[in-house]
Amino acid sequence: MLFNICVGSPTVASYLRNLIVSSGLGRVARASGLDDLWGQPENHTRADIVILEYRDDPSLDAWIAKKTAYSDSPGIFLLFPQASEQDLLKALALGVHGFFHLPVDQEDFQASVASYQRMAAWFNARPYLMPTYLKAASLSRLPQVWKVISDQ
Repeated sequence: MLFNICVGSPTVASYLRNLIVSSGLGRVARASGLDDLWGQPENHTRADIVILEYRDDPSLDAWIAKKTAYSDSPGIFLLFPQASEQDLLKALALGVHGFFHLPVDQEDFQASVASYQRMAAWFNARPYLMPTYLKAASLSRLPQVWKVISDQ
């Protein structure tokens, strides 16, 4: 798998690069700052997964919502400095595929990426379901949808 990392700190970028490589899940295609999202978004569509260091910014929220609305977009995972219920609700509302907080637990990271891979494979085998899922999924149905996908 190819990962793009978009974070504000070179230290965090290096940390995530090491996490990805040591997990054996793939490699980092690109590590950049969040400001690079606006300049050349086509660079981010080649990755299988994009990890974004989240900041409360309406333009970032709009970018995430736009990317998660299309089935051919990469998986979007948000990185928060610490875990909170508000962050989880924000991630769900934006429609991202997962979220992490620092420090990222390697087992949780591997499980989240594996879950995303299963979901993507399930929908890739059933492309006729993707638009319905994106339009009809609500926060109340999301746990049931994920259970069905993970049981496949």
